[in-house]
Amino acid sequence: CNMSATELTQILNARERRPAQVDVLPYGTLMHFLFERIFREAPEARAKRTPEELEALIRQLIEAYAAENMGGLASLSGRERYRLDRMARSACQLIAHVEEELAQSRFVPAHMEWRLGKDMPPLRVETGRGSTVTVGGTIDRVDLYRAPDGRGYVRVIDYKTGNKAFHLGDVLYGLNMQMLVYLAALVEQGEYLPAGILYMPAAEPSVSVERDAAPEEVEKAQRAQMKMSGLLLDDVDIIQAMEAGARGEFIPAKLKKDGTPDSHSAVLGAEGLRQVLEYSKRLIATMGRELEEGQAAARPSLRNQAACKYCPYGAVCGKEFGERDVEQDRLSTKQAMEKIQERMEEEA
Repeated sequence: CNMSATELTQILNARERRPAQVDVLPYGTLMHFLFERIFREAPEARAKRTPEELEALIRQLIEAYAAENMGGLASLSGRERYRLDRMARSACQLIAHVEEELAQSRFVPAHMEWRLGKDMPPLRVETGRGSTVTVGGTIDRVDLYRAPDGRGYVRVIDYKTGNKAFHLGDVLYGLNMQMLVYLAALVEQGEYLPAGILYMPAAEPSVSVERDAAPEEVEKAQRAQMKMSGLLLDDVDIIQAMEAGARGEFIPAKLKKDGTPDSHSAVLGAEGLRQVLEYSKRLIATMGRELEEGQAAARPSLRNQAACKYCPYGAVCGKEFGERDVEQDRLSTKQAMEKIQERMEEEA
């Protein structure tokens, strides 16, 4: 069989075979639920809350979630209730960290679970052949900032319960484009300029330190794991608006003494960021044309990951690729940008 997962699900209506078990504790869904509920509140109300009150609220929300989606706490086993208790403690640490980040940032959460196609227009991309690709989705959080000169900026926040990080090189091959699509859709409304995209860790930090490590060392390692990854606008005011002092503690950008980003900062100038968004839309247009032509063969990308690992239809196509087939290609932000510009020039 040479059919892709897209053809199997959309044309043949195939469905994944699941083992006879119930995952009653979907960690990611629950964490998204907690973040959405808590950060929907006004900053003033959140600032007045003590750590004890935050924990009490989180446990109250988890109990409500369990009642609606799991049949109530009383119906859960002791092991499941223990896992919920641990998740509550993890959520307290993560949410306190996000509160600390927001307290020093001039970017303000404006929308939670913002849906393209319902709360705002979806991204529409012309294929060049008379048809249009419409892209929807749900943005975990949209943050806004109004600069002193009156211009508005927007950044997209995506909560990640896994260890996923953003690498611009992935975009070359049509991967990791979700947040760029969201940012493009927001920018096309014409009210705000792009400030960047950020993956925000929403999983309990798990660090490896010496047994006799000092508490300060453990905390430093945990904070490093909770640092966001992504791509930001190379603008001193924007970087400092995201992080006071621009030390690279919360965001993937750090300013040197001369006011320029250091070599490890994931930043692009305004024109570079515009080109990345344009390149993403061109890739979508290409995908649309290929789908119209019936091109949806089972040829997964093997750049930096074994895509078959996440596909439930391996038994159908019989072409499972493993780690040995992965092509490692970790380009720096600068190298990836150069290749994107080369491809855009070739297409032009």
